[in-house]
Amino acid sequence: MRKIMIAAAAPLAFALAACGETAGEQVEEAYDQRADNLEAKAETQEDMGMPGAAAQTEAQAAAAEAKGEVLGEAVDDGALTTNQAVAPIAGATPAAGAAAPAATATPAQ
Repeated sequence: MRKIMIAAAAPLAFALAACGETAGEQVEEAYDQRADNLEAKAETQEDMGMPGAAAQTEAQAAAAEAKGEVLGEAVDDGALTTNQAVAPIAGATPAAGAAAPAATATPAQ
């Protein structure tokens, strides 16, 4: 599972490392980009006559920005690594604290 997380988050982490910003600023920028994408989606939903969905998506965008600020500070303080902070954006599940796979039922023999 850890290899999957690293493989999914690595391209984003490498892209972030290319800038001259602090690691925390890079994390904030990644979440700001996520928020921008959500805001664009909300505009599309509004244009399609879906005001409820647009409002919900706008709330998600605001939450993404706020989360980026908090996680950026945590990275700068050394509480998180950049990979841990951007894993939710990359769609990866952090290895630490990850849930165990669900047990599968086997037919009785």
